[in-house]
Amino acid sequence: MTDVPMRCEDGVTLNATLRPGERGAVVIGSALGVPRRFYGRFADALAARGYGSVTFDYRGVDGSGPEVAPGEIALEHWGSRDLDAALRLARSELGGPVFLVGHSLGGQLPGLAPTSDELAGIVLVGSCAPHPSRYPWRNRVRIELMWRVLVPLFARGPTFPTSRLGLGSSDLPTTVIRTWRDWGLSRDYLFDPRHGVDTTGFAKLVVPMLSWSFADDSFTSREAVDALHSHYPGVTLTHRHVTPPPGAAMGHFGYFRARGAPFWAETVEWLDAAS
Repeated sequence: MTDVPMRCEDGVTLNATLRPGERGAVVIGSALGVPRRFYGRFADALAARGYGSVTFDYRGVDGSGPEVAPGEIALEHWGSRDLDAALRLARSELGGPVFLVGHSLGGQLPGLAPTSDELAGIVLVGSCAPHPSRYPWRNRVRIELMWRVLVPLFARGPTFPTSRLGLGSSDLPTTVIRTWRDWGLSRDYLFDPRHGVDTTGFAKLVVPMLSWSFADDSFTSREAVDALHSHYPGVTLTHRHVTPPPGAAMGHFGYFRARGAPFWAETVEWLDAAS
């Protein structure tokens, strides 16, 4: 395992960690406000099965990309520049087939990365198109409160207190949170033409895709997950929607914690088949 500087096409340098592997490479796209160290246990498990990995922090997360002022950070650049840099680093330093494992937001961004059409496959974990109308009423109220009350109330300075509000472990640039809110209040999320995001790359992803979702995840719903899948028209989809047994909660983050290990074996088997 080696911590390395990762240079984006626009010259921004991000924090990244490389783990070697002889069977291929997995780029792990983090969830909103989650630093790369959270995925270390999962990346170590991949390495034990022969898969190298790149974990990285988007610009503005956990001190990554310090040369960019918070007010200049755009959420779409996390996909078009940061994720793309991680894909290029995986190809140049690790070799073999390159896969993406995208957690939550990390599974919403692949089509923004110019070189994502070279991926061998994509794994989504808890990724969805999170419009409030796609949730049961209890979760819908929580999401509406977050986007319509908390974000306007606290998104006034350059940094949004993500950790203090329980939305992530790393505070984020306010520009990112505002854009995330605007996307989320649109039924087509970032794919709504009003947001001006070039999403043409999603149709170019003609790859196998494994998508994990969990019935006890309050950040997603089956309908919201299916809505995101619809924006990947070229993939061959395997969707594993899991209802955890009593006492074995998974939620939005459990897949990457120790209790998610039983699902990692199935993911690695899928990677083997897709290689």
